[in-house]
Amino acid sequence: QHVDDPAAWLEELVARGAPPGWVIPFLEAAALLPGGSGRAWEVVAADGRYDQVCVRVGLGTARPDDGIADLVMERVTTCPDFLYHFIRSREVAVEWKLCLLRHPDPGVRSRAARGVWEAEGKRRPGGRLGVAWEEAVLACGGPGLMSDVLRDDPDVGRAWILAEADRDEPALDEELLSVVVGSLGMDDRRELARAISDDADPKFRRYLLEGDSGPQLA
Repeated sequence: QHVDDPAAWLEELVARGAPPGWVIPFLEAAALLPGGSGRAWEVVAADGRYDQVCVRVGLGTARPDDGIADLVMERVTTCPDFLYHFIRSREVAVEWKLCLLRHPDPGVRSRAARGVWEAEGKRRPGGRLGVAWEEAVLACGGPGLMSDVLRDDPDVGRAWILAEADRDEPALDEELLSVVVGSLGMDDRRELARAISDDADPKFRRYLLEGDSGPQLA
């Protein structure tokens, strides 16, 4: 049903503390208006009870170029788990996925990376989305996501080792290093050990050649 002024309805609903399910259709109607009805978004975004509403409607209905990208990217930090479940089960535009995979908050990037990966059938996405996805996994994936990804995409592990070893001051995550090394065959480990710069932390090369069986990192 057409709503002439969804912002006016939203002001009343938000003032009364209406359930999110009542707010969603009016914000969706606003998002479909020319220009995205910035006033409607401001009304809903001003109340933290509706952060998930902003995320849901933003990712599901609006476009980043509607002028609400910053608003949605701010709200998503309050509900990263909701983001993960939403992005893995809904049609989300590539432009939004790129924004999320490049988000400055590591928790958002990590959950977006897992959500995108699962939405793709636990496969690396293609095109420019694949590049942003790999960057997010390498930077923020963590042992849980990395161990899942490496079962089907060992190239991510090789890229992670080379990138971490090349950093000036790598913050070595021994659990994650164990996961990555454990996914590689000995031939791959030797090849990576040869490829690592002589200036890299010797722990990387030692761990690759000696395995993850004990405290060789010390």
